[in-house]
Amino acid sequence: MGRMLDHPRMHLCFTALIGFVLLIYLPSAAYANTLGSNCETSSQTRTIAHQSLYAQSGGDEEAPVITSVNILNKDAIVQHPGYVTVEVSIEENETGVRYLIFGIRSLNGEKLGGVDWTDGPLYSGTYTFDVPLPENACNGEWCIDLIQIEDQAGNAAFYQARGTIDGDAGLTYDAFYTLQEGVSSQLTSIPIALFTVEGFTGDLTPPRITDIKIMNQDGRVEKPGNLQVQLCILEIGDGVTSVDIYASSSNRQSSVHYYRPDESRLLQTGTYVFDVPVDCQT
Repeated sequence: MGRMLDHPRMHLCFTALIGFVLLIYLPSAAYANTLGSNCETSSQTRTIAHQSLYAQSGGDEEAPVITSVNILNKDAIVQHPGYVTVEVSIEENETGVRYLIFGIRSLNGEKLGGVDWTDGPLYSGTYTFDVPLPENACNGEWCIDLIQIEDQAGNAAFYQARGTIDGDAGLTYDAFYTLQEGVSSQLTSIPIALFTVEGFTGDLTPPRITDIKIMNQDGRVEKPGNLQVQLCILEIGDGVTSVDIYASSSNRQSSVHYYRPDESRLLQTGTYVFDVPVDCQT
């Protein structure tokens, strides 16, 4: 648990290559699991009496195929707070799609969001899904980063945004590649689905760590014991919601400390000391 030595504010993701890795997150900096979804069919689908999952599967050994992904919001602009409406065309003529999972990402990688859809089954056709923006979705360009699709026989496929590095433009996204169990990843002809988020007026500044110190005498920790890590934090926004500190040894053994303050005690600018349990054998 962290205890405060000084005072004031923060948000972040930070890696200290001094034997440990530190992660500090803003609110909603992880995929938002199963935020309510809304699915509508935009083409007629077949309805089959729901028989037992695997009796119906028979010889179904092929994963469903996604053939197109489009953003239906006008001009591909999503007002915060809101939903990005994703149109997906699929091919599945056997047991039917059991679930889909969507992941969305800002192109600067700072925020993640997502939704899953589990009603069904769905068969070949075109469908729309409303994927909610994360609470702190920053303004700017976003993309559909991941779609996972699985049928009722357990055959799954993953469609991941493919990033390319350009010396001048940095990281860009141009198409999806797909990965299935036992099959090498393949680039598809599906263009990446981009959209723009507008209207967010909340905290847009990540927290910063301005100093890191090991407080144990001579930097030594008696086993079992705690590594005392002092962090100087600069936070000018809503406050730091989490701090993760990883300590590792030269033989790759590691320990981790997770600090999650409650809402009334979010970390502000100041100096804090965290006790990281060290249980490595050497």
